[in-house]
Formats: sequence, C-alpha cells, structure tokens
Amino acid sequence: MLPEAHRDNTFLCHHETGMSIDPHLADLLVPYMALVEGTSVLTTSRITSHLETNLLIIYSVLDIVTKVSEKRADPGTLWIMPAVLRQ
Repeated sequence: MLPEAHRDNTFLCHHETGMSIDPHLADLLVPYMALVEGTSVLTTSRITSHLETNLLIIYSVLDIVTKVSEKRADPGTLWIMPAVLRQ
C-alpha cells in the first residue's frame, strides 16, 4: 500500500486535470467501450502504456477505430468507434 502522502498527491494530480477518469481505470474501460454500439469517449488524466496496450489488443481482435488526443503521460481524450463509422 502506498504511503498516505503519496496517495493524496496521486489523487490531487488527477483531480487538478479536470478529466473524468483516472489513469488506473481508463485502460480497464477499453474492452467495454469497444463492445457498445456507436462512438465511446472518455477523458483521462494520463495516457498510460497500459491504455495504449489495451487499445492495440482490442484493435487486433475487433473491427474498431481508436483515437487518442495526446501523447503518453499527458491528460487526453480517447475515442473508440466501430469501423463502420470511420471517416
């Protein structure tokens, strides 16, 4: 378990970005977002390597299109859409 001071700092770093999803949850939501109809969008306080890996795995299995607005370690927005909605 993380020391209390570190836990507080991690929460504050996420909270200060104003993004809706913390980086530990964002990668876990990818499979569910890929299975729903239409476009799914989320904002996260940090793009992680776990998120990028999950996107690659889901892309290799399902016919989807993904887009991430920023580079790794920055806050960003993620879009997942069925391939039929490609533009």
